[in-house]
Amino acid sequence: MRNETLSKREENKINNREQILKASRRLFTSKGYEQTTMEDIAGRVGLTKATVYNYFPNKESLLIGTCEDVLEAGEAQLVADSDGLSTVDCLSRTLAVFVCASAKYPDLARRITYMNARTDSELYDTGRRMSEILVRIVERGQEKGELNKKIDPSEIADALIGLYFVSQFLWPDTPQDGMDDLEKEVSRRVADLLEGYRG
Repeated sequence: MRNETLSKREENKINNREQILKASRRLFTSKGYEQTTMEDIAGRVGLTKATVYNYFPNKESLLIGTCEDVLEAGEAQLVADSDGLSTVDCLSRTLAVFVCASAKYPDLARRITYMNARTDSELYDTGRRMSEILVRIVERGQEKGELNKKIDPSEIADALIGLYFVSQFLWPDTPQDGMDDLEKEVSRRVADLLEGYRG
């Protein structure tokens, strides 16, 4: 009986966290980051402001939560693709996770990218985590002989992150129903980019 209660409590905590993050992304997109209050977010999910603060102490922590979710999805993609896929395909799929997540909320994603670049921001570490995920895939590709072993893996990861930045700031905003096309575009560009890094 006690295990079921703990299990239900944990399930509620996970659900509340997801709902808060989902509501914050939508409100930040529709109202703007500066104009959205924690009270707005609490009202959207039907929780008290104090409950929302228990999960996220400020608005910046909501952005961190959003980044963590995307990074976890990228890591899950890496694990899922660990067997049987070429390095190019694995990098394409992982980068597509990041690009497509950003495309759902383009203005918010651009704000997060800007804050990632600031050393005084709590989000600064999330950019490093994205790089680490890509470096792990590159290193595995070098071990398999698919990518040139003489090139520093972080150099290849930096080039891929550059492509991610281009997707955020130079590609047109993508409607929800265009995600398949966006994934194909990411795959094509990753394959072209990696041509110069082949083993």
